[in-house]
Amino acid sequence: ILAYRVLPGTKQQLKIVHSALHLIALALGIIGIYAAFKYHNESGIANLYSLHSWFGLGTIALFAIQ
Repeated sequence: ILAYRVLPGTKQQLKIVHSALHLIALALGIIGIYAAFKYHNESGIANLYSLHSWFGLGTIALFAIQ
């Protein structure tokens, strides 16, 4: 939303910037989930054992289908 208010440009340019920022955020979220699973697997810790991890996974999933 800030891309529309802060940056100068046409509506089409701002939509592209907005979409690019969403794709970057999604990619970083997926990398974060990968890193957490990799760390847990290497350390022998169970994956998705806490409510926090389920909320995080759910948040990324909802963000992805938005």
